[in-house]
Amino acid sequence: MVEYVQDTADTHKIKYQYFVSPGGTDAGQVHLSGIGVPSTIIGICSRYIHTSSSIIHTDDYDAAKELLIKLVKGLDRSTLQTILDRA
Repeated sequence: MVEYVQDTADTHKIKYQYFVSPGGTDAGQVHLSGIGVPSTIIGICSRYIHTSSSIIHTDDYDAAKELLIKLVKGLDRSTLQTILDRA
């Protein structure tokens, strides 16, 4: 899944930073259920995340949005099977 995300970003020249958080999300458990659920998090760097309002840079938002659109449009049965086979 990580390769798919990075390849998509690189192909479309979408800026990103790879980061593995010591924290967790629901994806941490859902990827283990059944035969496995390919999962990743597309996060946006922000300040003051544990307050009532965070601050993000709109360029980061735009890049994340574009990446998500490209990922969804590029994901077909064949791509999903490739991701599952590599897991």
